[in-house]
Amino acid sequence: MSVKGPAGYFPSIEQKYGRPIAEWQELIRSSPLTRHMELVAWLKSEHGLGHGHANALVAHTLAARPPRPARNRTRGALKTTEFVTSADGTRIAYRAVGEGPAVVLVDGALCHRAFGPTTAIADRLADGHRVFSYDRRGRGESGPLDGYAVEREVEDLAALVAAAGGSATLFGLSSGGALALRAAGAGIGVERVAVYEPPFTTTEEQRARFSDYRAGVTRDIAAGDRGAAVARFMAYVGMPEPMVDGMRQSPVWPVFEEVAPTLATDAQALDGEGGAPVPVGRLAALGVPVLVLDGGLSPESLRDAARATAAAAHAEYRTLEGQTHEVAPEVLAPVLAEFVAKG
Repeated sequence: MSVKGPAGYFPSIEQKYGRPIAEWQELIRSSPLTRHMELVAWLKSEHGLGHGHANALVAHTLAARPPRPARNRTRGALKTTEFVTSADGTRIAYRAVGEGPAVVLVDGALCHRAFGPTTAIADRLADGHRVFSYDRRGRGESGPLDGYAVEREVEDLAALVAAAGGSATLFGLSSGGALALRAAGAGIGVERVAVYEPPFTTTEEQRARFSDYRAGVTRDIAAGDRGAAVARFMAYVGMPEPMVDGMRQSPVWPVFEEVAPTLATDAQALDGEGGAPVPVGRLAALGVPVLVLDGGLSPESLRDAARATAAAAHAEYRTLEGQTHEVAPEVLAPVLAEFVAKG
């Protein structure tokens, strides 16, 4: 009988990298990092693992490891969750680390502070910046999606910028970049905005595919089938069906299902009804400096979208060589720091 779930990848991991699984697990257990995606990014950048192999090792190891409190590596102190209240009364959870010019980080699909890259990015930026990472509504410790509209998420960012002192740089990852760009033109105190690979579409074929995805994931959520919505998203971004099946057996699958309804709202933030086109008019009207980043190893569709976004916003455009859509925090942070310093 074949082994399912993360352990199903172990034979190929040992064969490809020449180290026993026990060594990899001990490496993960001894790491000062605590969060799933931080560890995945670390294994990829520092040890050369592929994304699927790194994800399988981390999922299996964390399932057997008691959780540890996240710490601010810059200061060695426990991070404390704070809250702001958005305009509609929804509480938004955030953590702020470091001192200096304010930077607010906006997560992409399925991610939040406990499961995503922004904690690691915040720690890298905390030396010289006041960095806010937050749970978008419907995720983590923040309030629910009730009465959702994209404007509510812009109001959430307005509350965070106010908590930061009334002005801030926004940085958005993937679909979080679409939200950050929208908020940058809303008059809420955004001084500049940087984005990494906002997944807009650039062809009619892509727009039709995104519209089909959005309609399907909306149906899945309406039917209460969160697992189907997550699987649909993973297939949409290119994950092979056997890997999706394996992920369903993983300890992280319930984490994905918990925030699955936000897949539908993320599609709204990308103007899903229109097929997620580059919002040329909105970007051209932005009155703040814009930086658009992509990874040299990312799919050409994402790089095309980044270039089109930069052109529409009259933005600075940079490629981070050797990076994929899961950008390494240690590569990204210096580029963001340089952009903030231009202010």
